[in-house]
Amino acid sequence: MAFSPLADVCISAPAFALSGGSPAGGTYSGTGVSGGIFNPATAGAGTFTITYSYTDGNSCTNTASNTIEVISDPVVTASTVDDQICYGSSATLNAGGASAYTWTPGGSTLSTPVVTPPITTTYTVTGTASGCTGSAAVTVTVVPLPVIDASIIIESCDGAHDASIHLTVSSGIPPYSALWDHGPGLIDLGNLGAGSYHVIITDSLGCTEDVTFVVATSPEPCYIPHIYVPNIFSPNGDGMNDIFAVRGMGITSLSLVIFDRWGEKVFESKNAWEVWDGTFREKDAEPGVYFYSLKIELETGESISESGNVTLVR
Repeated sequence: MAFSPLADVCISAPAFALSGGSPAGGTYSGTGVSGGIFNPATAGAGTFTITYSYTDGNSCTNTASNTIEVISDPVVTASTVDDQICYGSSATLNAGGASAYTWTPGGSTLSTPVVTPPITTTYTVTGTASGCTGSAAVTVTVVPLPVIDASIIIESCDGAHDASIHLTVSSGIPPYSALWDHGPGLIDLGNLGAGSYHVIITDSLGCTEDVTFVVATSPEPCYIPHIYVPNIFSPNGDGMNDIFAVRGMGITSLSLVIFDRWGEKVFESKNAWEVWDGTFREKDAEPGVYFYSLKIELETGESISESGNVTLVR
């Protein structure tokens, strides 16, 4: 009679019917064997003898034996030091206990793959050693970035520097800290002028989000736009009333031309801060009455055209 060799099996393999004994019709016995069925889990890990017995028509019984090895499944581990990450960040997974690995989702066959999950994800790794497999799982929790909203109050009037930004931060993991473009600060800012303000919000995990807020210019001026044109000045170097200048508030553009009594242009300016010092062609202008022509645009959109006389005395 004969009994074909038995292949090694994994301890997690399903029970199976023994075969290979000849002539057919005999019985199998041994550890883990019941009714001709071998159950690896019942046998446990190790090497076992399986005996095939056959009794012929003359009541003569013969036996043949083979060994079968039951191999333990690998004890696979899965871990990560990045079990909690910010949205958009990556985590490194670690597998151990086997010689080859396959991760799902993703399909990576590395022992230390890098993943960037968009949402909290459980990764399962299947490890193989000596033809047997084991598995383990690890979860990477994805923390959403902070969400920043703001309530902005503009200046009560242009230049008052009483605007404010009140932030409302949600999502992420509180508490939060704020880093404004001018340095560390509170979540809220006050005493602001018109302009752009950039802030980075960081939660307790270190997840960050940044945004730029624009404080609009107040449509209300903090003064009444006006102009003043003197009618006399004395450029004699005594430090008093030595220049002729158009003054006022809310001036956006200016054009000033001054003529002498013969109609010759002695001074011209297109700048509100440019003044006439009473000279003409690098010499002191003669005392007398001069004629000016003035055009001005105010912040209110009002246009002013004015002409008049100014007296130069020394």
